[in-house]
Amino acid sequence: MGDMHNTANVADPWKPVADEFPWRLTDDGVAVLPAQSAEVSKGGVHLPTARERPLEGWVVAVGPGRRESDGSITKPPFAIGDRVLFAKYAGFDVHLDVTGRTCTLMKLADVRGWAR
Repeated sequence: MGDMHNTANVADPWKPVADEFPWRLTDDGVAVLPAQSAEVSKGGVHLPTARERPLEGWVVAVGPGRRESDGSITKPPFAIGDRVLFAKYAGFDVHLDVTGRTCTLMKLADVRGWAR
């Protein structure tokens, strides 16, 4: 997975997607722009791969939080732009026509860790 703060020489790759994200998410919903994996050739060229589904990405939208049984809301510990790790089979993928990118929509509990 590498360095959680490495953005592959692209400043805020999540920002255009977050700015154009078309939906408001319910309670504990989280939308993540998956990180694109790449292999490096002997000459140093980054070659995109599609071997496995990414397990990390950037938060592009987040709901208000998980509603507890007493009616209170537990806010998510991360925010838009944070890098997150998530479960392999978490959520489902949605193609965004506005940005041409695919995001993964998941629940707050599917996020296993994060970095700012």
